[in-house]
Amino acid sequence: MVPPARAEWTAPMSAYTVTRPTDLVGIVPHILGYTPTDSLVLVTGSRSGDRGEVGLTVRFDFGFSEAAHLDAEDLAGVVSTLEHAEGAAAVFPILFSAEVPTALGLLGEPESELLVDHFRLPVFLICAALAEAGYEVADPLWAGGGFCGSLDDPEELYGRAETTDTEVAVRLIADGRSHAEDFAAATAHPVPPPELLTGAARIRASAPSAAARYDAALADLRALLDLAEDPSATVAQVPEVLSPGGVVGMELMCAELWSRDCIEMILGFDHPDFSPARLAALEPGTFAAWARPIARSAAAAESMIGLSPERPDFARTAYSVAYLDCLVPAVDEASRPAVLAMLAWLEWGRARNSFADHYACRSLALDPDYTLAGLVHGAVTRGLPPRWMAASGR
Repeated sequence: MVPPARAEWTAPMSAYTVTRPTDLVGIVPHILGYTPTDSLVLVTGSRSGDRGEVGLTVRFDFGFSEAAHLDAEDLAGVVSTLEHAEGAAAVFPILFSAEVPTALGLLGEPESELLVDHFRLPVFLICAALAEAGYEVADPLWAGGGFCGSLDDPEELYGRAETTDTEVAVRLIADGRSHAEDFAAATAHPVPPPELLTGAARIRASAPSAAARYDAALADLRALLDLAEDPSATVAQVPEVLSPGGVVGMELMCAELWSRDCIEMILGFDHPDFSPARLAALEPGTFAAWARPIARSAAAAESMIGLSPERPDFARTAYSVAYLDCLVPAVDEASRPAVLAMLAWLEWGRARNSFADHYACRSLALDPDYTLAGLVHGAVTRGLPPRWMAASGR
């Protein structure tokens, strides 16, 4: 089992309700952003009669090896991790595995009760630990190989079409919450429009002043903040925010430690020194003189996403993640380690550790000495959570 701090957290979905087990299986890929494999997903929520409101969702690696080595410390860690799901009264466990349907004889192989129990019994232990901690724990489900069903009752079986065509899954797609086929697809960067790249090249060649580059970068960042606050907007619109001048401006900001930290403070959305109102009030050409002393202060660092005791706004910072994701292939090669490291830091601050470590390792592959990427990789490897998860001692 992975350490609790390596769990994958995602935003609450208070606008959506579920009424059947198949609803839950169908919405998990939309919540995570990809279809998980070899994973135990714990969906938290509240119940009202036969309806449930989906809350924070956490994913653990749970392949053959993790199931085999579950111990008392792991059980305590799972319970401790869920303490961060404020107001959660119920937990809905779902095991995503291709080995379970294989063991049940659904994929053309002989049935193996031993293999089923290899996964089923550890999940039952986790359910018992959660129940002892006071949660209402639903019967665990499994999904894989085009099927889903109950771990407790092998006769309870559904086709995956029954999960993807549910009302809540259709609503999620309509609301712009699509998902990738797998983790590799979820971490693939969008291809930038040719006009963005050629425009950025022209601006680089014109050698604009530093002040002009800062202003162009800030214009893109302000547009991103406005987009995230628009209730009718979706993350799919983020690529429209990037401008050629903004890309070149971000390259300059990535090259300096203080301005790179400013990007992270801005993209965290809730930093007291870099609120949208303060950024909007800046006069052209004044950003560096205003922001440099702030970014270099210890107090400002303590309010940065990941270091702040306040849990980040998952919905709004999803726009920040999408922005950096678009920026990676748009900037020049020298700037990519910084953008990838910022993306890693942001995802670590959101407790999405598989994503964080993936981007950190990609940054280190380009620049083995890039400190920020090394810090994120080390934090994930050692199971160090962002401060908001550790603040209460959980």
